Amino acid sequence: MDVRAPSPARRTRRPHSAGEVRWHGPRDSRRHQVRGSGGGLGPRGESTPAGDPLMTRVLIAHAEGEEDLAAKIAGPIAQAGYEVLHYGTILVGESLGEEASKAIAEGSPVVLCGTVAALGTGWAYRVVLAARGHSGARIFALQMEKNAYLDMLTLDHKVARYWEDPGRAVSELVAALSRYYPPGAPGDRQVLHDLDHRYREIALRTCDIVDLANLPIGDRDLVTKELLLRSLYVSLRVSVDIPPGVVEAEDLEHRLLEMESRRGTEGRPADSGTRHSVGERLQASKRLVVLGDPGSGKSTMLRWIATAYLLRLRSDPDWSQLPDVATLPDADLLPLLIRCRELDETRDLGSLERIIRQNLCTSGFSDEEAGKLTGSLLDGLRDGRVLLLIDGLDEISDPAARARFCRQIDKIHVAYPKSSIIVTSRIVGYKEMGLRITRGFEHVTVLDLTPEDKDDFARRWCVVAEPLPRQELATRQLISDIHSTDRIERLTGNPMLLTTMALVKKKVGKLPSRRADLYREAVDVLLNWRSDVDERIDRYEALPQLQYLAYAMCEAGVQRLREDEVVDAFERMRRDFPKVRDARRHSPMSFLRLLERRTGILAESGLVRHQGRLVPVYEFRHLTFQEYLAGLALVEGRYPGRDVERSLADQVARLAARTGSENPLGFVGDRAVSEAWREALRLCVMSCNDDDVDSVLRAIARPLQGEDAAVTARPRAVLACSCLSDEPNVSEEVAGEILDRFVAEVTEKDGLGSFITTADRAAGEVAGCLWGSQLSRRLVTAWLGDVEERMGMAGLAAMVLGSTVPDDEPGAKNWTENQVGLLREPQTEVAAEAALALMHVAFKQRAPLIPGLVPGLKALLRRGPGEAVAGAWALGWLTGNSPGRVRPGGPWTTTPEDRAELADVITTAGVPPQAVNFLLWHIDEPTAAACPDLAVAVMRGFAAADHKTRAALADHFVRVCPGMDDPVLPLTRHPKAAVRADAAFLLARLNSTAALDALLALLTDADDSRWMQAVEALGTLGDTRAAGPLLALLPDSAGRLRTLIAITLGRLREPRALEPLLELLSEFRGADLHGVPQALARLGDPRAVGPLLRVLGTDPPFDPTDALVAALAALGEPGAVAAFRGAMASKDAEERREALWSLARLEAEATDRTLLSADLDGESPAIDPRTVISTRAVSKAAAALALPEDEIRARYERLAQRYPLKLSWLRRRPKAKTP
Repeated sequence: MDVRAPSPARRTRRPHSAGEVRWHGPRDSRRHQVRGSGGGLGPRGESTPAGDPLMTRVLIAHAEGEEDLAAKIAGPIAQAGYEVLHYGTILVGESLGEEASKAIAEGSPVVLCGTVAALGTGWAYRVVLAARGHSGARIFALQMEKNAYLDMLTLDHKVARYWEDPGRAVSELVAALSRYYPPGAPGDRQVLHDLDHRYREIALRTCDIVDLANLPIGDRDLVTKELLLRSLYVSLRVSVDIPPGVVEAEDLEHRLLEMESRRGTEGRPADSGTRHSVGERLQASKRLVVLGDPGSGKSTMLRWIATAYLLRLRSDPDWSQLPDVATLPDADLLPLLIRCRELDETRDLGSLERIIRQNLCTSGFSDEEAGKLTGSLLDGLRDGRVLLLIDGLDEISDPAARARFCRQIDKIHVAYPKSSIIVTSRIVGYKEMGLRITRGFEHVTVLDLTPEDKDDFARRWCVVAEPLPRQELATRQLISDIHSTDRIERLTGNPMLLTTMALVKKKVGKLPSRRADLYREAVDVLLNWRSDVDERIDRYEALPQLQYLAYAMCEAGVQRLREDEVVDAFERMRRDFPKVRDARRHSPMSFLRLLERRTGILAESGLVRHQGRLVPVYEFRHLTFQEYLAGLALVEGRYPGRDVERSLADQVARLAARTGSENPLGFVGDRAVSEAWREALRLCVMSCNDDDVDSVLRAIARPLQGEDAAVTARPRAVLACSCLSDEPNVSEEVAGEILDRFVAEVTEKDGLGSFITTADRAAGEVAGCLWGSQLSRRLVTAWLGDVEERMGMAGLAAMVLGSTVPDDEPGAKNWTENQVGLLREPQTEVAAEAALALMHVAFKQRAPLIPGLVPGLKALLRRGPGEAVAGAWALGWLTGNSPGRVRPGGPWTTTPEDRAELADVITTAGVPPQAVNFLLWHIDEPTAAACPDLAVAVMRGFAAADHKTRAALADHFVRVCPGMDDPVLPLTRHPKAAVRADAAFLLARLNSTAALDALLALLTDADDSRWMQAVEALGTLGDTRAAGPLLALLPDSAGRLRTLIAITLGRLREPRALEPLLELLSEFRGADLHGVPQALARLGDPRAVGPLLRVLGTDPPFDPTDALVAALAALGEPGAVAAFRGAMASKDAEERREALWSLARLEAEATDRTLLSADLDGESPAIDPRTVISTRAVSKAAAALALPEDEIRARYERLAQRYPLKLSWLRRRPKAKTP
């Protein structure tokens, strides 16, 4: 590019125009020159007559009238050993532009005096653009004035702020010149400069360009497009596992084991405080060992770092746009990337110098060029100007060579203390190394991508991979696909597998909706993942052996196999299937090595000790691929022990019979088909021939002859139902059979609002497929056959129906309006379905309050039992005030008229007990008082309900009808023992005087299943008249009942309870009999002190949190009393509260226990003894307990006699007596 300024018309001296840039450069012997004392590397070309041919010339551009500024800059540059050709005027006939163009072409360094005047002409921009076209030229800038904006110029060095600190700015300029134009012969300097430039360009192409040519994408435009890493890279995060410093070998081993144990945890959470950028850690530690699983992005991370610094060095504007670039150390570092897999292990790796030379030679440099450049790179490493990146330490296959290289890295750290170094390795590969890098290196682990990271990648990918008109739509689709299922969400946490999903989508146009198709395409991509590194793998060789191996692993219920076991599986496959000749192209061991090295599907994952030595273990990159290939093995008949006489359905039936316990969130007893085969069988159904689908699904759903159907029927039905969600080509008849089998296995533990049980999860999957409506209709129909006993079916139907509501607000409103319209349908199933769907949406707090919603639901209350229950249930969740649940209110707030209307429904409509239960959510005490018949109606429902619903109705009755026992009394004579018992317990909760006789009557029932609950209720009731009957019952009781009776007698302060309690104490076994010491304490008999001390078995000081010590303190034992005094005087508030509560819970009166509790609920924690009890606290307690304030105050004063309480209304706190 020519940057010439207009030449004068005549060769005469002329004045400069305003703002013209002046050029200080070579003229002739008359020019004033500023020369340094030392030699230096000069630019290419002839030297000026007056100049020193061995000195580097520096040229300065400035505006007219700013010659003095140029002179100030020239002095320090000359003192540094450079020739600065200072010229004050332009001679007649000389062209400023010609001189500038010539200097740039010769590769001279150019210094811009950045002033407002110099930038105003635009000439500075043309100089920079011209320099960009010549490899030898570099532009350095000084910002002379604060308002001279130079950042828009593409410069070769950070702009030095002369206006802010002239001395520092000139020093930075000289340092930059020394770096790029060191002293020496001009020819040598230019050669080195050219080599340096060439090295950077090669490195940038190598690191920044993503090659997709060898992957099976099918998009020619994308395959041939030059994709840049800078456009695709998503910022990875690391956790710090081992801080820098010398780590003991044993400690390092322990930490590495911890790291490896975490690597198999899919979706493990990582606290935001533990997620760091690698740039941040490099800034803090300078030397890192980055560990991660295969495909976690370690190599890409190094390429991104190298690209970032190479772009920075060339002042490329794209540098500032790179993701996360601001976290990297703010320095001009030249990256030196060494890939361990490219090192020649057939020769001794030798010194770092030898490794660098070898690396350069493989990049296209001659041996002579590599020698010169190696010296320069080592000098930069020594000065801290080179960033050493060592990728794939574990890929050095020879253990001895790897150990030597580790020692070499340790030596590099010592020999080049200013250098920054990053080393990457797989976690397992690093762990199995006998010698590791320790001194001065921080060890970090690459973390999984977050959902936000995946979205960022999707946006970047679609920008480069999709045509502009489709980018926005393609981005939304890819993001939706990535988050579409939990399985794909977990699968794409790994950058390599996330990229695989993007490639699959690009290849087939969209991510296949059928998982089997998606996994088939992903496996195809992974088999060709690194075809640029090694020979391609023929899928006809790989897939049969991988299928056989995957089946063997599922059969064994493992996800990892030793190397010898993998090789043995390959050998057996070849023997079992001799016709698969493609499988014999490589020996089993060679094939394993090729798979691990070449593909992204099978990886070495650690070492185990076998027969006295450590051997490698292998696993599929993700469990999904093992399951897919095992399912494919079934379909294609390539699995161990195959019987050719046995059909696919026969083999599947035997595998589906294998079940195991599945206990989600404590739902004990839920079983499922073996986890090892669950997903594999589903993928088998998706992959098999259409003619086989019906028979295979029936084989899964139907228990075999002689099989324990009570154990396997539910797991089989659930799995078969889940298979329907994958929408195989099944007949209507078989689909209906499977849905009916599934509905028959639904229990009351299912359908509780969240997808927890195996049946919940299966129904949730089917809800979104073409069989969803059939499933919900079958569930509702079955429920309507027994509304009270099959609430699990109603709940599950509601979950299925409610899952169809759109996510957007307008869509949700339209959906709700449609459901409200369906409430008026005469068909019971339709109206019930609509109400259940609305109930679930209200439960999820997504129901908009639209006209007609509440009236429509109210109208259902006077229809059939099913409609009434569904309508009442939906109305309950619309208010969001389900008793016992802490949650925001719903969209509907009932008025007194609403509540009166619902109370009237309870009393007059004869609704089922479940409907009564839901309607009572809205009823308060005033409403119940205004409706005299309500209590009787509730008790009618109570008598007709099942045990679970009776318990809920009892809770409501205590809340809305306190002290009203007349409607309950007749039920104590009910023919059903369960109703009599529940009525007696309700009377006890109502503090009814009739409760004692009702509870004692239960102890005479032949059915003793309620005896323990009755005894416990008698203890809570606190009526001492129960002591006699309990004592009479004690001799004939045993086990837990005997213990509970003795404890209850103690709570009743029955003296005759001492002997049985002491007998129980001799059998004391920790928490199992925790009530015994408490009962002895309440008896207050000092004869219990000795036995309690013997059981305690320790000498003072005692632990005040121990139940035995608390009992001893209550009985006045001095050591225990001292322990509590000390604890209640502790500086630790928590310790004071614990000590007080240990004694407070022994208080006989519930009111006193309540006053000593922090939340006035009679439960732990206790109040803090140091907290002053104010008159305001007295008022609050009086309101909570419905007692006069005088009584509360008197109780606190009595308690202060036993505990060190502080009462604000007493001037001086009485001295606490011994507990």
